[in-house]
Amino acid sequence: MKVGTERIREIVKSLRNFSRLDEVELKSVNIHEGIESTLMILNSRFKEKPGYTGIKVIRDYGQLPSIDCYPGLLNQVFMNIISNAIDALDKQNQSEIFTERIAKPSTIKMKTEVCR
Repeated sequence: MKVGTERIREIVKSLRNFSRLDEVELKSVNIHEGIESTLMILNSRFKEKPGYTGIKVIRDYGQLPSIDCYPGLLNQVFMNIISNAIDALDKQNQSEIFTERIAKPSTIKMKTEVCR
């Protein structure tokens, strides 16, 4: 019960962070928080199920400064990009034999860094 309660707390926190769609002014935000909120919302699509090997998410976050942006719109961009990646991997997995998918599981790598 404690684990379930913690999971619900994390989901609610992610939904609150993600649902900033009504904010109309620029705010200083941490990009990683938006990515993590999106990953939490999409978590069920990553999980292994009967006949589905799941998708492994690798996080490789660099040190990023906060950025001024519209957080709700940025979170929607993250949602679209990650959802498209999941859809592409699902389509690819449909054409593979299950043993091939087990040998080489689907992976999404989230990498952030400051480019100069």
